[in-house]
Amino acid sequence: MKNMFLILLILITLGFSQEIFEVTEVKTLIVPPEYGTVFMYPKWSPDGEKIAFTSANFRGIWIYNLQNEKMEQITDEMAAGFGFSWASNSKAILSRVSKFENNRRLTAVKIFNLGDKEDIYLTDYRLRLPDVPKWNAGNDQVFFYNGRQMEYLDTSLERDTSSSQITCYSVSDRIFLENRTTGDKKTFQPFPESMYLNLVLSPDKEHVAFEVYGGNCYVMNVENSHLTDLGPGNYPTWSPDGKYLAFMLAKDDGYRYTVSDIVVTDTEGTFFQNLTAELDQIAMYPSWSPADNRIVYSTYDFGTIEMIEFNE
Repeated sequence: MKNMFLILLILITLGFSQEIFEVTEVKTLIVPPEYGTVFMYPKWSPDGEKIAFTSANFRGIWIYNLQNEKMEQITDEMAAGFGFSWASNSKAILSRVSKFENNRRLTAVKIFNLGDKEDIYLTDYRLRLPDVPKWNAGNDQVFFYNGRQMEYLDTSLERDTSSSQITCYSVSDRIFLENRTTGDKKTFQPFPESMYLNLVLSPDKEHVAFEVYGGNCYVMNVENSHLTDLGPGNYPTWSPDGKYLAFMLAKDDGYRYTVSDIVVTDTEGTFFQNLTAELDQIAMYPSWSPADNRIVYSTYDFGTIEMIEFNE
């Protein structure tokens, strides 16, 4: 794994690949208000107007409005920022929140309604909730693996019929693709006895990007199950047209990250371009704009939220 990382990093750094994009601007969007505060893990809203992010240890969630440049904290709860996800209409955020009670860690599934501010607890606090909850197509249900079986919960939100009706998720060593309209369900097992992380379906619904736990980052064609090994990489995020994806390429010393960059490639891994190579930053957790060639990310060394703009 270390050798593969070094080879890929050398290729990217020395430019032994075609440069598809030209970086036009890099700017700091959000600076933590207090010394010692760290912001991280930004996620672009589907409407392209807001960015949600969390702080160190995934505590709390903030919303930054790109239109008026105002920031609002919607929760200070423990673990709320780990694996949170936007509703397809950008009006709510789904999260798994935690608290300690009698020295026991309890977890619940919660929806933060950004419109009327009336948050919805979908479960009571539980001792065990191993999976991050996910939106079903249309936002009227969420689902998660509760350790024994899949659990589906109604959200009481109006169904978003304009959103994609395809849902993608993994359980154990299998990846599932469900079409809510037709009822079709595809099952894939690309790596038996492996676990998958950060699974994300491309906007054109033709590919799935994911990480193998303890392994590399991959792209799978959902039509023929063809796999492309992208090498080491974390937190893949798709371009709006599904042609490209970005991921973070990071290295640590066993205690902390020492280097991390935002790398862009295509579905076949025919090129790798390091977008942040010239920046004195440890760039992490990329999120590609749903509308254009802008990526937001956080910096491990400064705790800021950054935006990089580029042309093809």
